[in-house]
Amino acid sequence: MAAVRLDVNLFNAKDDTVKRTNCVPLKDFDISSKKLSDVRSLLIENGGLDASKVGCSFCSPSGALVNDASSFSDYVDILSEGGEDKEEGDDKKKKKKNIYNVYVYLKSKKTTTGLSDEAKETLKKELNLKLSDKPELLKTSLDQLTSSFNKADWVAEASEDATNPADMSEKEWNIVIRNNSLTSASRLVFSNLGRASDGSKKLKFRRIERAPYSAFVLKPRKFQPHEISDSEVKIEQQFHIPRFVVADDSYVDTFETKSSVATAMARSSFSSIEAEASIEGGAFGFSAAVSAGFSSSESNALSKQSTAESSTMNITYNFPRVVLHLDEYSLELSDECSQDLIRVKDVNSLIAFHHKYGHFFATRVELGGRLFSSEKFSTLGTSSESEATKQMKISASASFSSRFVSGSASYSQENGQSAQDSDARRSMQSSISWQAQGGDTLLCNKQVTLFPPAWCPTVAPFQNWRVIKQEDVIPLGDFIGRIPGYEDIPDKFNKLAEITRRKETVSFRLGLDAWQRADKNKPEYLSLHHAWRIRQEVTQLYTKELAKDPFTTMKAIQSGHWTNYQIPYSIQELYDSGHPGLAFEDNSNDTVYDIEVETLMNQAPALHYGVRYHIFNRKSGLWLRAILINQNGKEITLLAAGPKHEATLFEFRDQEREGPLRNGDKCCLLVYGPDGKQKGIIALSLRGQNSGEGVDDAKSIGALPYSVPNEGRIRFTVLEMVDQADVPT
Repeated sequence: MAAVRLDVNLFNAKDDTVKRTNCVPLKDFDISSKKLSDVRSLLIENGGLDASKVGCSFCSPSGALVNDASSFSDYVDILSEGGEDKEEGDDKKKKKKNIYNVYVYLKSKKTTTGLSDEAKETLKKELNLKLSDKPELLKTSLDQLTSSFNKADWVAEASEDATNPADMSEKEWNIVIRNNSLTSASRLVFSNLGRASDGSKKLKFRRIERAPYSAFVLKPRKFQPHEISDSEVKIEQQFHIPRFVVADDSYVDTFETKSSVATAMARSSFSSIEAEASIEGGAFGFSAAVSAGFSSSESNALSKQSTAESSTMNITYNFPRVVLHLDEYSLELSDECSQDLIRVKDVNSLIAFHHKYGHFFATRVELGGRLFSSEKFSTLGTSSESEATKQMKISASASFSSRFVSGSASYSQENGQSAQDSDARRSMQSSISWQAQGGDTLLCNKQVTLFPPAWCPTVAPFQNWRVIKQEDVIPLGDFIGRIPGYEDIPDKFNKLAEITRRKETVSFRLGLDAWQRADKNKPEYLSLHHAWRIRQEVTQLYTKELAKDPFTTMKAIQSGHWTNYQIPYSIQELYDSGHPGLAFEDNSNDTVYDIEVETLMNQAPALHYGVRYHIFNRKSGLWLRAILINQNGKEITLLAAGPKHEATLFEFRDQEREGPLRNGDKCCLLVYGPDGKQKGIIALSLRGQNSGEGVDDAKSIGALPYSVPNEGRIRFTVLEMVDQADVPT
């Protein structure tokens, strides 16, 4: 055996050209005992064949395929027979020096560049629409309006460099991963505004970005021979290629965001669900694991961004190419991240770790290109999200199809609407502008209306792929905990955060939604009210029912206990103790309530949907509670206030929403009885479904289960936060 050198040459089937790509020196190589399959393995081990070529067949200099089962000595003879005369001398010199050529057959990749010549010729021909027996018609003339719109100017061009993800090599996938920092988590960035009067840092949330350090590296995965090779090549290999699904259906997505953080997430390609969850806590917003990644000043700054004066409508025109699944089976921790993880010993080192590696990680990433635009809801001239969505879609379509936006797309919006409204919509539609992510973003220098059609084909090359959607977001600590060997990390992070746990008070009012008020311009709040009202209204209800049953009425009079039949004991006891009932009032001072919550890492306290609370009125020193009375076998729930041991639980709901409540959020207050069972939503429970069935003018608040017939009695509310300094005592 002797040292040899194998020169790898690529035979390009597209143009029959040969190009030398690698020279691979090998020690102790016995030409007589090796097969081409052995040569292939040696070339792979020594970097002579990358992922895109590892499954390509060997061939002769003229492109004739040679099976891997052939011996290498036979292959050398084939090369000698097929070599040209002018190369014969060079081959003899190489053999003396133990240098051998190896030819690899590179299949041509088919690229779609537009319509075929045959199809173009067919389209040039006019269709024969003449009738064989043409009827005689009255002749008239009509001057047709002509349009200066040229359809050809607005058709997206075909790409000359389309990429097929299945044909991409390990090196090409590495370029995609590095270009998009896909192994890095995302982090929230704040700016320092100096210090407040109390000496604490003043920070402001700025943006969301990829962390500068990669927390993960891609694991190699096995490929079966049929996945990477020609049919006659049988070799199993591992490559650093992510798991992907080709997804190339373009789509339009519109959604509303109501906070600075959610809008920033939308701009950073997070899906509408993740953007909303960022504030509501479902993804990372206020969960224990991730909240530990923020300092107290940062968490307070983040909390302040959870409300916004105006909503934002976002629209994305997406041109995806491929979806990557970056789960715990595809990734492992980088060496640097693993070492830094060992150094996390306290809260400060945990915060530093998050700042270096990010706060949350998206396990589903869509790559391609997208056009993004956003408008303040207040500038759209619309009153609902559905109207704004429709309007932005019209604007997006117009920017792709016509330069006469204000004259054509706006026209359909003007009918039946005021001139002022239509002018506002027309202005918005004519000025919509796109921000490009992916593709050739330098095309933004072109005229805005010309930009989309020219930009579309530039998304095709893999070098231009960018992240256009991120979903399935997980706190970084939780994701690390899914990787074998690091299962203790989430618990470790949570324990460090637990050290900072403390109790805080949240104060609020519950206002009646405007459409249910007696006067829309006068706010009405859930208020404590003297028990005379609830006693009087319950008495009216019981007396009314007694009047329907003369036998029971006579029995009550004869027994001398008429009052007991009129007023339940629990209501009379409430009245005698001086404890109040509840009603919605527009002029009461007893409208502010407290709830005690727990916080971590000095975060601003917040109420959460779906969590049960006891509610306290600081001014009266009493707790809200539910009272159950029975009227002819029917249970009625009423609300009142009393001592702490009588307090019952309440819960904020808004359909399936989760996470913290924001100032101005619409919600329903769910009531639980002394038995711990859910009684329904706060409502005018003494009123009947129909007039005359209950106390028609009753104002006392109780609870009713939700149903369509009960909607008229259920009270729908709006949360109004109150600063601690403004809470009456």
